[in-house]
Parts: sequence; structure tokens; C-alpha cells
Amino acid sequence: IEKQGDGETRIDICCATSPGVLISTVSALEGLGLEIEQCVVSCFGDFAMQASCSQVRN
Repeated sequence: IEKQGDGETRIDICCATSPGVLISTVSALEGLGLEIEQCVVSCFGDFAMQASCSQVRN
């Protein structure tokens, strides 16, 4: 996880493939109050995800 300017966060995740890992990851980010602005997902062998997120403002 890398904090960037203007309240943006960049998250890089890489782990072994398992069913439901994408849904679980997105749910966890939403639970932290983060909104995914841009995301790249790769599922060749291992699961990899790179996402740019910003905090949801109420």
C-alpha cells in the first residue's frame, strides 16, 4: 500500500489463486472507506491486482 498525494492510495496485491479473492478484496477496500478509481486484475497462475483508490467522502 502506497499513499499518494490528494488522499489517493495505490494498492498492489499478489497471492495464490483462490475462488472469491477478488470479491473479498473489493469488499475489504469498501469496508475501509476506499473507492476504487482504477484497477488492473491478472489471474494467470497467481492472482494480482493493482488499484488506485480514494477515500469516500460523506
